[in-house]
Amino acid sequence: MIANSIVIPALAMAERDRHTGQLDHRREDFILQSINEFVTELSEAEVIPVAERSLRSTRVFCFPAHGAADEIAAAMCAHFLTQEGFPAITFPVTDSPGQLLQALGVQAEDIVCISAVPPFSAGHARKLVKDIRESGSKVTIVAGLWGYSASKEGPGAVRLARLQKAMSGEIAASFGEALELAKAVGDKAPHVTAG
Repeated sequence: MIANSIVIPALAMAERDRHTGQLDHRREDFILQSINEFVTELSEAEVIPVAERSLRSTRVFCFPAHGAADEIAAAMCAHFLTQEGFPAITFPVTDSPGQLLQALGVQAEDIVCISAVPPFSAGHARKLVKDIRESGSKVTIVAGLWGYSASKEGPGAVRLARLQKAMSGEIAASFGEALELAKAVGDKAPHVTAG
């Protein structure tokens, strides 16, 4: 998937360079605008026609963990989920997603995906997960730590286990993993036919 192999690494590089002072504001804006235009073109290029999708009743609410890069990644995630029949929506950066989810009347079968582009958004993602849990919401939470490469065996396994515990939910390192986790939740809910 081009989004995992090109877009996320480009966003992560821009974020790293921005935080270390190696990327001036104009260049950062140019990079983010270019990637955002690519994502817009991607979402406008309908891959699976609506009439051919198996529509799912499980809704997915995508929240960026912190900044513009996380917003772009959240929009891409929502696009891929929509292509798989999930009603998905992306929100702007917020410090209190729990209140918003309560106002939207989320159900236990819904999913919240927190989108975090490395290297500095994992802490913000943990904060959002905590806010959602403290709001009393029983939704499934998927922390999209895009590009995270810890394996489930070896030294990275300890860090992955710590992150999963801190996130109180599942972790997806790629859009493909997020889709699989959403399908696992969505397969338990009824499907509706388009058209």
